[in-house]
Amino acid sequence: MQMTRAKQQGVALFIVLVLLVVLTTLSLSAMRSAIMETKISANYQHKHLSFQAAENMQEILIALPVQEINFPVAVGAVQTDVITIEDTDQNVGSDLKIQGGLQLTNLGKRKNVKVAGNSIENEGLVYIADSIGQVTNTQAKTHTRVEVFRPTSFK
Repeated sequence: MQMTRAKQQGVALFIVLVLLVVLTTLSLSAMRSAIMETKISANYQHKHLSFQAAENMQEILIALPVQEINFPVAVGAVQTDVITIEDTDQNVGSDLKIQGGLQLTNLGKRKNVKVAGNSIENEGLVYIADSIGQVTNTQAKTHTRVEVFRPTSFK
């Protein structure tokens, strides 16, 4: 019986050490997974905020009276910083700011323009409205583009 006991000395220590290594590996793997999920959700939130800022630029453009918008006059001309916003969102952290900007490009005169599938017989100027939303200190940036029709004659 003493031979068996002598052979067993240290086996319990070895088993405990193996279990400790397995548990440590599992906990490190779980921590890495949690950190990665946190980064993914933060990136998703930043991308969503930048998209909202870009869409907000389009909504402001639509809501503003035509007299308050600085449209480019010459065909092909680009007017930058037509509208800009900057806001600090308390939900994303104090070091992050949400920014949005809008620029207009004059494409020239057009007649019989289709808007939402309906033909408009008025003559007018067509602009490309590029809006950009971004969250500072991140790589989240969104660009949206829409054509804007500004009638110059009414029928």
